[in-house]
Amino acid sequence: MNEAEQKVLDIIQSGTALLEAEDNTELYDKSFLYDYKNAERELRDNLKRAADEGRKLSIGIVGAVKAGKSSFLNALLFGGEQFLPKAITPSTATLTIITYAETPKAIVHFFSKADWDRISGLSEEYDSRLNSMYEAYCKQFEEAAQEKEKKVGKKKVIKKLTREEYEGSIFSNEYVDERAKAANELKRMARKSDILENLEKTVELDGDIIQKLNQYVDANGEYTAIVKYVEIMIDNPRLKGIEVIDTPGLCDPVHSRGQATKDFLAKCDVVLLLSACSQFMPAETINLMANSLPSAGVREVLVIGSRYDSGIMNDKGGDFLTKAKKSKNSYETQFSRNMDIINRTVRSSELTAKIAQSPRLYISSMCYVIDKKLKEKLPLDAEEKNVYEQLKKEFTGFDDSYLLAISGIDDVRKKLNAIIEKKNEIIMAKDSELVNVAAMNFTKILYDIKTYVETNNIKLRNMSKEEIEEQAQKMQDALTLSRKELALLFEMTGLECQKKLISVKSIMVQEMDNYTSFKTTADTHEDFETVSSGWFGWRKENVKVTETIKTASTAHVKSNLQRYSARCMQIINDEFTYLFNKEEFSRQIKEIIMKAYESGNGEYEKNDILMPVKMLLTKLTIPEVAVDSNRYLDMVNSQFAKGYAVNDEIHEMNSMQAELLSKINNEYSDKLMENGNAIVKIMKQESVGFADALEKKFSGDRELL
Repeated sequence: MNEAEQKVLDIIQSGTALLEAEDNTELYDKSFLYDYKNAERELRDNLKRAADEGRKLSIGIVGAVKAGKSSFLNALLFGGEQFLPKAITPSTATLTIITYAETPKAIVHFFSKADWDRISGLSEEYDSRLNSMYEAYCKQFEEAAQEKEKKVGKKKVIKKLTREEYEGSIFSNEYVDERAKAANELKRMARKSDILENLEKTVELDGDIIQKLNQYVDANGEYTAIVKYVEIMIDNPRLKGIEVIDTPGLCDPVHSRGQATKDFLAKCDVVLLLSACSQFMPAETINLMANSLPSAGVREVLVIGSRYDSGIMNDKGGDFLTKAKKSKNSYETQFSRNMDIINRTVRSSELTAKIAQSPRLYISSMCYVIDKKLKEKLPLDAEEKNVYEQLKKEFTGFDDSYLLAISGIDDVRKKLNAIIEKKNEIIMAKDSELVNVAAMNFTKILYDIKTYVETNNIKLRNMSKEEIEEQAQKMQDALTLSRKELALLFEMTGLECQKKLISVKSIMVQEMDNYTSFKTTADTHEDFETVSSGWFGWRKENVKVTETIKTASTAHVKSNLQRYSARCMQIINDEFTYLFNKEEFSRQIKEIIMKAYESGNGEYEKNDILMPVKMLLTKLTIPEVAVDSNRYLDMVNSQFAKGYAVNDEIHEMNSMQAELLSKINNEYSDKLMENGNAIVKIMKQESVGFADALEKKFSGDRELL
């Protein structure tokens, strides 16, 4: 800690002593002291960490589900060996902190009991919805079967889906609450009830930690369901001076683990953002990444396109290097277009600016492993062998020397090494902001205390005890008279918000029509067919036949889905910004109370009414809404693996696009109403409690004076 930082702490400490002085504690609300001491403690912790000479550079790995983070880290840090297991689903992804130690060990942290109670509640919601929808399906099935029997005249045998079949084929595609899905999966994974006895505990592993960790992080691990995060310390020289934080995918369905992820990311100096090349950095993913990271503190950002090999093989045939370059150029164009969408649709931030300016690197963990195994004459597994043979078969000019180049792992290492070499500079730049940020926090708290004390001081100078009591009584009477009108204002404002949100749903439906068209190309060619004619078909003739083949690329459909998702995000976030006029709402509250108060003192109005209203409006801050449309793009890729549709398939692709646009609309509508209902709920609560909170405050102020 330098001299300036110590001086700041001395000043803050003297401020704490002044606030805690017996003569002064009577002058202000004790909540101010709590805020001040909490800010002091946070600053001390940050300065202590900054002063640690052995402090590590924190590197966070953030990406969407299926971005291949574990495979990437296995290639980057562990020479391609599967040290970190792949997450089968979002619920099995584990937050992992990796650091250096001469003696390898791992520490497993389990969920708390409160965490598990929340998971259980979400799981029950999932089961309840599944049972309800399956019952409706069974009823519809029976009605349809009876209708067919009437028409056909005999009972037609149609196989009804079991509950498990219905869940896997229909319900999983219709139900969009990812948190409830994951919670239900975790509950099912916790097969043995006795593992719940480990909640709140930690377990330390040594020896063969890789093998032992399988019980805690593998999809089939006995304890995986209750693991919150894992610390791994290994003897790997690449980790000296750094710590790597491998996070679960964006939109972590496990709430408490998601919060733990944000807490760890808050101290990251460098962040690597991973996105699969097949859907490279869509606008909603960029927005989710920006919202998942702390608003300040991240000094360096690298954007990495993973699964580069899959991207290249989407356009098979021709010269390999030409196709690789073409693929990279298309990703760069896509990234620029998506950043334009972000700049137009959401509030810009320092972090989104860093993402826009960051270098883009393209990697293939698969090709890195294939190259390593071929050089070491090790056998390839089935998936690796298939990729390797496809590359050799589909492209001209391809040879083994390109494997390491397109893996991109060495490029990432070079960039990271350059960043690590600037470790001290990065840490110093981040630490230099600590005092400035703290200064703003303390200034705000002290300003609130100053305003509070000065207001009371004015009353003490200008009013007698009797006058203070009289004024307080008048304010209490005013609140009593205002209760019904205040309650009505809150309820009407909540209903007005709800009406506006319902209108937004119709706007999103109308917007859907702007994202339904896609290009088709027609290729006409002529051919000759030999046909028979005459009485006995003895005469042969060559007849010219014209055939037209229509094709449509899935790229247009995926672009429509992404653009519609981004448009919905813009509509909703804009609407929440202007959902209601906060200034007008605040003015109406004050007007109602002061009208009842009649001749209230101006200072009383400004400080005793405005502050509680301001606190209420803080509660009504709604986070930006975003939907990760990647899974819908995956459905298109799965249905049309060739990357295009031909003739009759175009109709199928058009129908699928309409269905997926509707699903995106439904998901945004659900999030819209979920946040809208939260506002209405707060309004209903405050319609009853707001006057009580004001009355309690005025009563406390009176006693204090």
